[in-house]
Amino acid sequence: MRSHPTAGQASLEYIAAVALLAALLVFAAPAVGAPDIARAIVKAFEHGLCVVGGDVCNSEDARRAKLAPCPLRTELKGHEGSITAFSLELGEKSTLTVTPQSDGTVLVVRTAGVTGGFAGALGFGGEAGPVRFDAGVDGTVRARIQGARGWVFPDQATAKAFLEHSVEHAIDEQRWPASWWSGEGAAEVAGAAGVSVGSEDHAAGLGGTSATGNIAVGFRRSRDGSTTIYTRQAIEAPEVNLPLLSSPVDLGKAQWVAEYTRGPHGEPREFVLRTAISKPPGNTVTEVAAHLDVSDPANFEYIRPAVDDYGVPRAAPLGSMRQVILDRIATHGTVDTIVSTVNETSRGLSVSAKIGLKFGLGGKQLTVHKSLVSATVQRGALVGKRLDCVPLPG
Repeated sequence: MRSHPTAGQASLEYIAAVALLAALLVFAAPAVGAPDIARAIVKAFEHGLCVVGGDVCNSEDARRAKLAPCPLRTELKGHEGSITAFSLELGEKSTLTVTPQSDGTVLVVRTAGVTGGFAGALGFGGEAGPVRFDAGVDGTVRARIQGARGWVFPDQATAKAFLEHSVEHAIDEQRWPASWWSGEGAAEVAGAAGVSVGSEDHAAGLGGTSATGNIAVGFRRSRDGSTTIYTRQAIEAPEVNLPLLSSPVDLGKAQWVAEYTRGPHGEPREFVLRTAISKPPGNTVTEVAAHLDVSDPANFEYIRPAVDDYGVPRAAPLGSMRQVILDRIATHGTVDTIVSTVNETSRGLSVSAKIGLKFGLGGKQLTVHKSLVSATVQRGALVGKRLDCVPLPG
C-alpha cells in the first residue's frame, strides 16, 4: 500500500534498479537459451514492483494480509408478492444470489422472508367550475421476518453442481452443509404523495414524491461456531417526480450497518462498520467496510460503549459513537472500498383500489446484476489497489 501523496526516495531507487535488471534479463536470457528462466524472473520482479508500489497484487497477498475476497459480480434472482385487504398487507419474498469472488470461491445465498403491515391513504380535493384538484398521500408500515443460508464453494464447478438442483440441495445438510445461516427482523416505513389537476373527464399529474426507510436487527451463525450480530439502517431518500421531466430531486439510497462478531466461546473478534451509498442515476454503488480487530483489548475499549449486554451493536449513522470508532479504525484497522455498477431489470404488476380502506395485489420478478469496477484497501495513511480483485489492464 502507498502513502500519499508521494512515495519515499528509497522506493523510487529500488524500482529503478529492479526495472533496469528486469530489462537486462528480458534481452539477455533468450540470447543464452533460457527464455523460461527470464520469464519467471521477470514475473517475480513484476510482483516485487507491485508490492513496493503498495498494492495487493494477488489472492495470496490478500490472504496474508487477512483481507476478505472481493465480490467480482453478483447475480440476484427471485420474486416477491403482496396482497392488501382492508388496508392489511401480507407479503413474501424469496431470492437466490450467486457471487463469484476474487479468490476463486463462489458464495451462494438463499433468502426467504414474510412481511405484514398496514397500508393507509389520505386524500382531499376540490373543484372550481370545470377545474378539479386532487391530492393524496399513501403510507405503509410493515414488519419483516427473514431467514437466509449461505454456502461458500471452493470453485465454479462445485457451485454449478449445487445450483443445478438448488432447492433440493439447500435442504441436504449431509451433502451440502451451509457455511452460515442467519435470521433478521426489520421494520419499514414507506410513503408517497401526489397531486393532479384537470377536468372531470381528464386529469393530469402535477408531480409526486416518495421515500422509504427501514431498520433491522439480525444475527449470522457460522459453521465454526462464531456469531455475528448486526444492526442496519437504510433510507431511500425523497425523490420528486414531475411530468415530462427528469427528477429534479433524487438524493439516492444509503445504508449503514454495524456488525459485532464473537468466537465460539463468546470472545470478541471483530467490529465492522459498513456503508453503502447509491447516488442518482442509481446504477453505481460505493460500499465501504471499516474493520477493527477487537481481540486486541485496546481496540475493544473503543467499541465497548457501542455493544449492549446481548452483543447488539449500537452505532447510529450520525452518532458520535460511530465517529469515535471510525477514528480508531483509521489508525488501527482496515478500510475496504468497493465500487460496483448495478443493473436491475426487475419486472412486476400491481393493482390497487382505495375506498376508505385499501385493497391491492402485486407481484414482481426480481433480477439484479452487479459488477465490480474498482477496489482499494487502506491501513492508516497507506492506500493500495486491490489488484487481486481488479487487475490492471494489459
